Order: sequence, then structure tokens, then C-alpha cells
Amino acid sequence: MIGFPPPCWLCDHVDRNLAPNKWRCKAYPNGTPQAILRWKVDHRKPYDGDRGITFQSNDE
Repeated sequence: MIGFPPPCWLCDHVDRNLAPNKWRCKAYPNGTPQAILRWKVDHRKPYDGDRGITFQSNDE
């Protein structure tokens, strides 16, 4: 089975100035929920605790 990177990899709200395993998200500075990391929910829509910040593609 092929694994996919978390959607955060493609999001503009992630601070990539840290080591990859230490990246921080503006929506979830204390850790992104597993449901988002595992593609169980679509974070282009609001999700509990995201402080009003949703996925925004970094290639736009």
C-alpha cells in the first residue's frame, strides 16, 4: 500500500522553518488532529479547534 503525506505538506499555514517532524500549523499550534493528518476529514472545511483557519494550498 502506498502511503500519502499528510495534507499539511501542501498547506500554506504550516511553518516549515523547523525540522519536518517539528512543523507547526497556525490552526493547531499544539498539534494537528490525527483525523486531519490521516485524511479522515477534509480540512478545507472548518474542523473543531482550528481557530477559523482551514487548509489553503501552498501552490496557489
